[in-house]
Amino acid sequence: MSSGLSAEHLGHVTMFIEDRDGLLARLRGVLDGKPGLCLHIAAVKLDGDTVTGETRVEEGRQPGDHPLGITGDPAIKIASAGPKQAAAGLAARAGRPGYEAERGQLNAVGYGVRLDGYAVEFLGSATGSSQDLIGGFLAEHSGPGVFATTYRVRDLSATRAALTAADVRFTQWGRHSLLLRVEDGQSTVGRIEFTDED
Repeated sequence: MSSGLSAEHLGHVTMFIEDRDGLLARLRGVLDGKPGLCLHIAAVKLDGDTVTGETRVEEGRQPGDHPLGITGDPAIKIASAGPKQAAAGLAARAGRPGYEAERGQLNAVGYGVRLDGYAVEFLGSATGSSQDLIGGFLAEHSGPGVFATTYRVRDLSATRAALTAADVRFTQWGRHSLLLRVEDGQSTVGRIEFTDED
């Protein structure tokens, strides 16, 4: 689903969310007319920590030519109380190797699996506290959920400058992460992260 964000000079990105309570339909109206990115929304089905169904990334992207310097495939980051076990389960079902990644900018540990055209990475709080981003997300949502869609960029400073010039609001988390929040009224319904770390 395309949101209809008007100005495409920053390029196209896909944000993955859970379609709860008709969220996809509501977002279509909320996102119309905002400047900056041409945002596509894709649904992810979760059953606890398990990703169910097929996930598709918008076709036709050319990462080498992306105005924000996006390289490679996106990662769907899922907040999880048991990220290592969740990733191991997905790796076994998919027949793919898993990977481990520390996500210091989010104060999180990550375990993931690379699939065709995207990765799924389960994040857990590095401290176990509900005061950090992942722990707070888990407490607020009473369990696992899609935390963010992450894109690797060639040059985070250039991405930051492009977003700033287009008046796109974001939060910088540490030296390696820019986080954009997509809101529906007063609540955050999705996040897009740009990072220069693998």
